[in-house]
Amino acid sequence: MSSKPRSPKQIEASRINGARSHGPITPEGRANSAGQHLRHGMLAATVVLPDESAERFHSLIAALEARFRPRDAVEFNLIEVMAVARWRLMRLWGMEKATLAHEIYKQTEGSDPPEIDRATRAGLAFRSLGGNANPLDLMTRYELRCDRQYDRALDRLTRLQAKREKQKSNSVDLIPTSD
Repeated sequence: MSSKPRSPKQIEASRINGARSHGPITPEGRANSAGQHLRHGMLAATVVLPDESAERFHSLIAALEARFRPRDAVEFNLIEVMAVARWRLMRLWGMEKATLAHEIYKQTEGSDPPEIDRATRAGLAFRSLGGNANPLDLMTRYELRCDRQYDRALDRLTRLQAKREKQKSNSVDLIPTSD
């Protein structure tokens, strides 16, 4: 089932038409897109804390998808790993600042602040769950772990995409042209 080789003009026309795409049109394409949104929603339900913004988490995933344009489930999964690692890292930065500010207030005022915000509550919970460990040491280890998860997923994703592009360019080079 051999097809006629495509000319460079046909390849360029396909590239231009693809750039004008406004999303899936077929029922199958829409179902696939909806499935991704459902999957991201389920991911948000397991990663985003009750008083955090699921919309901001979805925006983070959308930004990573727009930047890296994943092509298959493996690449989408790596995007999700990157989003989760980044989300946790941002949460950690907020917790670190809030718990330090909380301790500074306690030292200067002699009591807890009258109101405790979301980031402080998360930091206090983190400290409580850490047992006897130094909370700043735990946060540093957690930060390093999130950085490594993000970097590892980014490295895998970029290697997969580079491999795909190399295979694509090699297959285009092998197509004889009649021009």
